[in-house]
Amino acid sequence: MHSTSPSFPIFVIAFANDDHRRAMMTRRLEALGLAFSFIDAIDGRALPEAERLAEEDPARADWIGHHLRPGAFGCLLSHRKAWQALLDSGAELGLVLEDDAVLDAALPDILDRLSQLADRLDLVNLHHFSGRPMEPALALSDQHSLTVTRYNEIGAEACILSATAARQLLARSLPARFEVDLLINRWWEHGLQVLTLSPPVADQDDTPSQIGYQQAPPPITGDGPSHQLKRRWNRLADSYRKRRGFARHKAAILTRLAR
Repeated sequence: MHSTSPSFPIFVIAFANDDHRRAMMTRRLEALGLAFSFIDAIDGRALPEAERLAEEDPARADWIGHHLRPGAFGCLLSHRKAWQALLDSGAELGLVLEDDAVLDAALPDILDRLSQLADRLDLVNLHHFSGRPMEPALALSDQHSLTVTRYNEIGAEACILSATAARQLLARSLPARFEVDLLINRWWEHGLQVLTLSPPVADQDDTPSQIGYQQAPPPITGDGPSHQLKRRWNRLADSYRKRRGFARHKAAILTRLAR
């Protein structure tokens, strides 16, 4: 554990033997005066294929036409360790960072402002590629706002979550149906209130992370027309549920934030 104290616990996922990544994240966070703890990442590539497949939900084939990449499976397991660490800490909120997160100077201020909303938050993405639409929910400062989106094009580099969200995601993440970033943002399925900070205060660096999804996706054995039909149906069903439920989702978030 590093020495200074942020508004709530920060967990950084990195391989135990990756001294370069650990040193880089240490410099980035200490430059902002933020304390943190490392979570030892799990290398999915080192796990036997039979073990990975045994932990994968057979229904994944009805949504996605390939098995989880080994790196993606390890990434999911690593985030599970961080979620459990948040629960073990007893804190209301926690920030989970991946080892390729570049952090904006505004991050400490954003954490302080979000800590004042701890009882009104489930999930806040601090990083995103794009969102559609990004509708304002609450101004945090002159520069930054919380927004509501139907769906984010997003990784999982920087996510604030509540203990309630950590508990629900732990329960839903195994057997593994989705990559961790997809799982986090499926609000229409898990029922958690998902917000996205705009503009973001975290980004990815340009160095390939060892935890990522670089491997080619392994095809599903026996994939055929029935799975393809189910995937088409589920894409349509997801789109319908997002569009139909978005107004209620946004209204519930606005009501909660206004308390």
